[in-house]
Amino acid sequence: MSHPGVRAYALFLIILIVSMIVGVLSAERGGKLPDSALIETTFHEVEPISITQLSPPPLRTLHDTANDFRAIAENALDAPPAKLYEFLDVAVANFEKSRNALSGEMVSTIEFLAAEVRSRIASGNMPDAALQAAEAYRVVIDASDQSRTSKSVSMLDYAGLRIAADLKCKPIRWDDISDAVSFSDQHWQVAKAGIAKTDVTERLELIFKTIRQAAITRNADLTDTAVFHADHLIDALKGVLPQE
Repeated sequence: MSHPGVRAYALFLIILIVSMIVGVLSAERGGKLPDSALIETTFHEVEPISITQLSPPPLRTLHDTANDFRAIAENALDAPPAKLYEFLDVAVANFEKSRNALSGEMVSTIEFLAAEVRSRIASGNMPDAALQAAEAYRVVIDASDQSRTSKSVSMLDYAGLRIAADLKCKPIRWDDISDAVSFSDQHWQVAKAGIAKTDVTERLELIFKTIRQAAITRNADLTDTAVFHADHLIDALKGVLPQE
């Protein structure tokens, strides 16, 4: 669908061209050239087109930024630092394309978290690098233009990344795992309300119950296994989300 401003501008060009043709024909027959006042009046009646009108806010690139931070959180404990720096550099580059569409506070938060991720990688503290990357993922998703349901599903992803990183800390951060489980439960209720009931949602319901129980009993192996399966089911859930 064409932009209203573009249609108005096209109409102006047609009027201008017709006026010039009429003026030339009139001149050839001894008449007057087109009245400049008519052209000037027509021009002022046309609504000016701004670049902002023609170019939507670049929030879509935040999805790429979020996925780059997610990749860091997922791979921080296994990938070499060079690969993690590569993910981080791409994330920052994608973020730069979107910064003008964000508030100053949001920009500062994302920049701070990116710097924290880089610092943790440099110091070799990979569980903390994963946690900071997961936080960056959450903040970027929250700033994106995803629907409420899609954001809640992504927040389930975030909670899983956070729990997986907490499990790798020494000692295991059980209190933070408990907070992440509560966070996940809240967003699971929102996500379920916007998604049709399927085999995937039923299996996720059972997995989340397992994670809750494992966190209460502080069973690290069961928590780790349940989070692993939840991650794959959440990916499957994203494939059946309503189109935005």
